[in-house]
Amino acid sequence: MDFDSAVKTINELLIKKQPYTFNSSWIRGYAPKIYRFIQKNIRRETDGIDWDRVTRALDRKFGRRWITSPQNGKRLYRGKAEVNIILRKYVTNFIHFSLLWIKIISLYEILLVLR
Repeated sequence: MDFDSAVKTINELLIKKQPYTFNSSWIRGYAPKIYRFIQKNIRRETDGIDWDRVTRALDRKFGRRWITSPQNGKRLYRGKAEVNIILRKYVTNFIHFSLLWIKIISLYEILLVLR
């Protein structure tokens, strides 16, 4: 099993069952093999299952039906070390995004002058 086939199966189940909302427990109940695959292979950098990746891959109408489970006061990141791991991993994306914003601001300033 791979990620694409897991997502395809979840989409098919959602089409068949048409739940108003669903979450990880719904997937565990209706597709335990897929849940175990996701639990083992689709992980975040810090810890836990990357449900964001799964829900983004679903059909758009089903992605909107996803409800997250309550976090019970759980903080998203437990410390500075975890934040630094994420920042180091995505630093090139931040740089590209920053450069894009600089270009947009420059273009905006040019347009203001030309007005």
